[in-house]
Amino acid sequence: MKVILKEDVVNLGHLGDVKEVAPGYARNFLIPRGLVIAATQKNLAQVEHERRLIEGKLSQRREAVSGVAAQINGTTVSMTVKAGEDNKLFGSVTAKDLISALGEQGIEVDRHAIVLDHPIKSLGDVEVKVDLGHGVNAQLKVSVVAEAAEVPETPEVAEPEG
Repeated sequence: MKVILKEDVVNLGHLGDVKEVAPGYARNFLIPRGLVIAATQKNLAQVEHERRLIEGKLSQRREAVSGVAAQINGTTVSMTVKAGEDNKLFGSVTAKDLISALGEQGIEVDRHAIVLDHPIKSLGDVEVKVDLGHGVNAQLKVSVVAEAAEVPETPEVAEPEG
């Protein structure tokens, strides 16, 4: 049975694709969930029209996201953290920390856009991938520096007069 996908379906295809599936799979799973419609001439024409509209919206979003990517590519975020011996951090720098640092610089991104394979746990410079969606990626430079060690203040001793 030929069907048109109304949204992305894992292991089947993407929005607007025309696929051949087993009739039972279409009738019992895909159609009741609203994931597909039957591939008739009328539906094909309608989907083609909707696809053009969607592609127009996607290109506008891509342009908007490209501007944010340009901002991120030119940005270096400095994170000041407590560190111990061997430049190891007490804790780690996470995506949430990076999002708040970007927010302070006026760049708003979704927390899921930050791609960290693992949290940053050492001092130094790191490049972090930012996936802004719609095929647009950026590289954020993160500089992790140790907090200045606090030297305990010695109380000033008043010299005796006289």
